[in-house]
Order: sequence, then structure tokens, then C-alpha cells
Amino acid sequence: MKRTFLATALSVALTAAAVGTAEAQTYRSFAEEYAGLVRSARLRLGPLLFFPSLTLSNLGYDDNVYYGGPEKSRVRDYHATLSPGLKVYWPFRGTLIAWLRENPEYVFYLRESYQRALKNSWAAGARYLLFHRFALDAEYIREARRQRLSREWPVPVDDVVESWQAGVHFETARRTAFGLTAFARRLGYEEVAAGEAASALGRLFNRREKGAQAELFYQVFVDGYAFLLGRWMDYAFDDPSQYYRNAREASLGLGIRFPLLGRLRGTLNLGYKNFEATAEGLKPYRGLTGDTGLDFQSGRFILRLAYKRDIVFSVYEGAGYYVEDGWGGGLSFRLTRVFKVDYNYEAGRTAYPGWIGEAESDFGAASGRKDRQIQHAFGLTVRLSKALGVNVAWNALRWRSTLPSFDRSRNYLGVNLTTDF
Repeated sequence: MKRTFLATALSVALTAAAVGTAEAQTYRSFAEEYAGLVRSARLRLGPLLFFPSLTLSNLGYDDNVYYGGPEKSRVRDYHATLSPGLKVYWPFRGTLIAWLRENPEYVFYLRESYQRALKNSWAAGARYLLFHRFALDAEYIREARRQRLSREWPVPVDDVVESWQAGVHFETARRTAFGLTAFARRLGYEEVAAGEAASALGRLFNRREKGAQAELFYQVFVDGYAFLLGRWMDYAFDDPSQYYRNAREASLGLGIRFPLLGRLRGTLNLGYKNFEATAEGLKPYRGLTGDTGLDFQSGRFILRLAYKRDIVFSVYEGAGYYVEDGWGGGLSFRLTRVFKVDYNYEAGRTAYPGWIGEAESDFGAASGRKDRQIQHAFGLTVRLSKALGVNVAWNALRWRSTLPSFDRSRNYLGVNLTTDF
């Protein structure tokens, strides 16, 4: 009985968390969100609806915690991340949804004790329906994490991101919508080092971002949309030595969000970005971007395809930014109602077209540097309840660079709780 109760409780919590992730990838009409909240809430206190969550991730053994190159520089350790959360909603008379989210997170390392950290993120927002057609949104988010910064800089860092957002969408009778959203962010970073926190990363990366996005969502399925997104962004770095990174960009994205139910689910999203520095020297980027992930289910098999391409600010002075490409696929097979086996393949490539000069570091003269990454993952998932499973996976990463000193590899054996079954 206790085991069943625990599995059910975790299932409810993790399902709530997963729903939030799915919602962030598409637009939900006010009426749809309001009805969904009232229908799916498991915990209620007066007019308030409670959605608890619990995520246990990265629980396992890592043979290269800091992605060191030579064998002698590798650090091996056991680590885990525990992240409980609570989201509280107040739906009021069919016209208002106010919400508050609290999400502490504890990062644990067995041997590298200075990497242990307790962080906290919280957010608040509201959504108001005006004249039965205009959905007004506003939110504030403050996220504090200890996590890997990027593919280029896989060492854990402390980051604090504060963001403000406000928008308005006009909703038609068939849940199609178009609108405008404005946002601003402040990003702060601090490198984690044994005994002290280095300030170099903050000098290189601390910045402010602001922008606006025009959106059109057209319903083509019962639970799916075609969408068109146009975005304008402005980047302003805090440190005067990094002003050459200040930039503006304009991008256009087009895609389809497929239904969550049925054989095909996920998002097909491709776009075009025009990124140009405000100062002379840093090369502009004009080209393809993408963020696509699709699952196709047939009987006991699930086939996965993914593609992502974008530009990312580089930690190396003079490099400005790099272009990151990633693609891959995977296959899952349900052996029984309880057991599922998984395989995933990921390949990535990074290139540095924005280079403006020599860097005073071991990065060297690397205007032509290109890196390639290949990762294989094998897993077994055991179902504990209808929507909760435990996944045991082995990941093997191999990284090769045109600069031999950046070659590296990593093996990771870990356990995760999952709702993907």
C-alpha cells in the first residue's frame, strides 16, 4: 500500500511538471487553460489549486565531471539533482488566472563537495481575459541554478536570470490567436572554483537582453497549431571590454505543433536569423535556425527525430559567438507493459565564424576551429505506475576538435524518474 501511494503521488507531481513543459512550446487559449486547471487539479484549498512536482535527475556516476581532456586531468564523482516544486493557481470567475511558482533545487556531489549547492527559483504571473477575446499576460521570473553553461563550457556555473514579460493575444472563436509579447532579461554568471568564485565568467557574460515577439497560432488539429513567430532582440553586455559583443538580431520562425495524442507528437520548427553586432569587427550571422523534436509511435515502437541549430555567445574573447548544430534520433521498444528499452544517438557540431582576432589563452588562433560531438545512450525504463517510471541509462560522449588539446570523452551511468512511458 505504501509503495502504491508513493508511486501515485510522484506520478501526479511529475505529470504536473511535464504538462508545464509542454505548454511552454505552444499557445493555449485562455478558456482551454482555465478549464484544464480546474479539471486536472488534485489538491485544492478553497479557491486555490495546487500542483506539486518532484524531479530527481542526474543521479549517477560520472567519469569526467569537468570534461577534462587528458586522462590524468579527469575528475570522477557521483552526483545528483533533487528539485521539488510547487505551483499555485487562483482561477477567478472565468476571467482571471493568477499563479505563483516556487522551485528550490539541491545539487549534490559526493567527492567534489564545493560543488554542492542549494538554489531557489520562483516566479509569479497573471492572465486576464478582456472582452472574451483579448488575453492579457504578465509574469516575473527569477531563476537561480548551478548547472552547465553550454556545450562549449560544460563545467557547472552559478547563474541568476531575472526576466519580465508582458503580452496581449487576440483569440478567435476556434482557438486561433495572434498577439505581441515584450520581454526583458538580466543574466548574471559566476564560475564555481574550489575555495573561491572566479569573476572572469561574469565579466565575459553578464548582460541585459530585451526584445519583442509577434506571434500567430493557427489551429490545424484538435490539439495542434501551425505557428509563425517574428522576434527582435537587443543584447547589451555589462563590462566595457565586452562591448564588441553588443548586438541586435531579427528572426523569423515557422512550424507546426503536433497533437500530444495520436501517433505523431512534438514540434517542427525552422527559421531564419539575422544577427549583427553594433560595433565593427564581429562578423554577422545570417542563416538557418531550428528547434525540432518529433516522436512517431507505431505499436510497441517509438521513433524519435531531432534537429537544432542556433548561435551561442562564446566564452572565448575574440570569438564572439559560435554556431551550434545538433541532430539525432532514437528508438524505444516496449518489451512488456512494465519494461521499455531505449537507444538515442546525438551528433553535434560547433564552428566559429564570428572570430575577430587572437585570444590570450590556450584557445589560440582558432578562427577555423570546428568541434564535433557524438553521443550514444542506452537505457531501460521500469514502469512504477500509469505515468511514472524509473530510467537507468548509460551515456557515452566523444568530442573531437581541430585543436587536439580540446579532444575529450565522457561516460555517465545514471538514474532518472520519468513520465515518458
